[in-house]
Amino acid sequence: DGPAAKAGLKPGDLVVKVDGREVKRYASFWRWVAQAEPGDMLNIEVKRGDQLLSLEIKVEPTRVHN
Repeated sequence: DGPAAKAGLKPGDLVVKVDGREVKRYASFWRWVAQAEPGDMLNIEVKRGDQLLSLEIKVEPTRVHN
């Protein structure tokens, strides 16, 4: 239900690029996302099955769950 799902990201998608940078390590992906500001747009390239898809995701403010 979050920004990734709204942009079309689905469970099982493999993120291969963020803003043109190749994702080689899981930690790099999360660091790049964490460095983005709310309202920024990230261009994400994902592998879904045999397809490569480009998605644009708007970074939303972090929600705190109690």
